[in-house]
Amino acid sequence: CKTMVSSATLFAAMVDEDISEYRQQCVGGLWLLTRQWCDLTLWAPEVGWMRFSNAGDWSGEPWERYRPTHTWPISTSGSYREPRTVSAQFRDAAGVVYGDYADDIFYDPVPPTGTVTIVGSGTLTVTVALQAWDEHSGVGWMRLAGDAAGLLTAPWEDLVPTAVVAPVDGWVYAQFRDRAGNLSAPASAGPGYRIYLPLVER
Repeated sequence: CKTMVSSATLFAAMVDEDISEYRQQCVGGLWLLTRQWCDLTLWAPEVGWMRFSNAGDWSGEPWERYRPTHTWPISTSGSYREPRTVSAQFRDAAGVVYGDYADDIFYDPVPPTGTVTIVGSGTLTVTVALQAWDEHSGVGWMRLAGDAAGLLTAPWEDLVPTAVVAPVDGWVYAQFRDRAGNLSAPASAGPGYRIYLPLVER
């Protein structure tokens, strides 16, 4: 997922944040991002200035002091199916400009949707059918539980069409996560009613 390009002694690399912290995944060599701001890691050891652009148009883009990391807002306009390109230029003390250096990233702020349906039951478990949709990065994972509270701590698993889960009062819950890290709203399935016994005081 790292793109590194070189020109003489100049090297520039732009990568995004850690997967575990910002819920990103690498698909087809490109990063997926769920928020507008991305952190760039740069390596250009013999320059003093840098600047960035989303459109490759450098008019009006100011030069700033070089540093190895930089936070930059990617463009959020247009189709989410198209990658966003961040370009960088560097300038040394003699005024020589190096670049353009560019890297692509996909912006996907849209959560997936999904359903869970009970299709079979046993003594202590039920078999559920799972369906999920995501038009951008695609659905990658699911988690299951017998109640909404348990869903928050249930482990993420690869998405499969059917699974076995232990219900609570006949109910099961499912949640889905796309490859960018967006979470669906919880889906549930059950008997369609709950029985409440009357309170008897003696």
